[in-house]
Amino acid sequence: MSFFVSNLMNVVQQFRILDKEMQAQTMLAFLYIAERERVGIETRVLDVGEFLDVTSASATRNVQALTRMARHEKPGHDLVVSIENPLKRTEKLIKLTEKGRHLLKMLESHFKK
Repeated sequence: MSFFVSNLMNVVQQFRILDKEMQAQTMLAFLYIAERERVGIETRVLDVGEFLDVTSASATRNVQALTRMARHEKPGHDLVVSIENPLKRTEKLIKLTEKGRHLLKMLESHFKK
């Protein structure tokens, strides 16, 4: 198995440790948020929806699954926090939590030789 494929499988497996049924969209939402934060770009739920090519409701569900409290008062993964945009109160800005930054470092470590 190639280094690349093996490491991609390890990354997916890290997400599965958090949630064996985590959808690919939710994994992509986390990675998108993390990359934008890494380069200093604020991320809104709207941005996630555009990236995933899904409705705003679907984007919200994917982001919510990554927060401390997911839908229907079920615990989430606490990887991101969603805060009100002070410049536009109807928007939510998304940032990584400490746990989210730690997960990102673990994921990145799979690609270092």
